[in-house]
Amino acid sequence: MIRSSAVVILLASALAHAQPSLTPSSEAPPPPAAPVPAVDDGPRHYVRLDFMLGGVAASGITAMLGASVGIRLGRGPWWLHGEVAYGGGTDLDSGGGPVTQVRAGLEHASCSDDRVVCLRLGADLGYQHDDYTAFDDPDPPDREWVEALVVVPYIRADLGGDTARFGVAFELDEALAGARHSTYPPTDATAHGLIGAHVIAGLAIQW
Repeated sequence: MIRSSAVVILLASALAHAQPSLTPSSEAPPPPAAPVPAVDDGPRHYVRLDFMLGGVAASGITAMLGASVGIRLGRGPWWLHGEVAYGGGTDLDSGGGPVTQVRAGLEHASCSDDRVVCLRLGADLGYQHDDYTAFDDPDPPDREWVEALVVVPYIRADLGGDTARFGVAFELDEALAGARHSTYPPTDATAHGLIGAHVIAGLAIQW
């Protein structure tokens, strides 16, 4: 009898140890790691078509079309910018001629948190040529032209989405070195200082 009781006690003890513990563990499993959101830092490239209205030294009042490209440097506010512009000028009286500008430089973009509104400040270095011919003069007609290395500071405000944007700008054409020529009277002078200014409206596509 005593031996039977001992066997029963041993079996009961073994079964009790085999049951899973109902006491909750003091060490909870770590929560799953939160997913890291993708960084959306905005477009990295743009192309833009500009309409430019202003004036230059030789040709007078000008209307030009410009094509610009921009490439963002990393994820910061700095962009590489390049532009080619071509058009014509007139003195609204007796003559006019073509105007050409090719330039490239840096611009700094500051945008609202939702990137709807941006302000861009930039400066380009390039070449500018404008050519005036008097239409009503005898052959050969009077001619004046300016060729110069220019620095072009500008300010631009634009608004829109991450794909299409409309903007307005103002720029100055400052001659660093160059020449101003005339056939009547025949002269060759140095071109320096302000030789042009433009107000600009443009439409850009970004990606």
